[in-house]
Amino acid sequence: MRRLPFLFRPSVLCALTLQLALGACADDPATDLALSSLRSFEAALENADHDALRRSVTTRSREYVTQLPARPKAQPLTIRSARREHSRIYFEVEDLSADAPVREGCFVVAKEDGRWLVDLIDTAAQSARDVVSEGPSTKQFVPAELPRAEVEAAIRRHESEAREASAQRSR
Repeated sequence: MRRLPFLFRPSVLCALTLQLALGACADDPATDLALSSLRSFEAALENADHDALRRSVTTRSREYVTQLPARPKAQPLTIRSARREHSRIYFEVEDLSADAPVREGCFVVAKEDGRWLVDLIDTAAQSARDVVSEGPSTKQFVPAELPRAEVEAAIRRHESEAREASAQRSR
């Protein structure tokens, strides 16, 4: 039986492939840019700066910025690992702050219009956990206050539709 040269043995090939993959991820400038965006998001959250928060999240996440609680005493997140999948980078994080609602989770930073931005919706999906509570399961409705601009837009739409309906009836 003929022996394979050292470099072509499966265990050596596997180790080399793993080392190359880890090295490629560590040297990826996109990961550094995405991490910078995540740190900007953290700073804006700490300072309760809603304008900076809106600039640091994806378009579809912007409507949820006002619901984020300020965390003035939060420590920076500890990054455990990062993995890139196409135009998204997944940061496995640990929050060591005393007021942390959850200790571990995953932040998703996505590339949008050439910039790396935090995607709150994908982050929530990645960090979702099943919670067991006492008693029977029931659906809960939790009301949220609408921004004044949305309320006024809805009123204008309703008034416009009412005028159109009135005009059609008078014909």
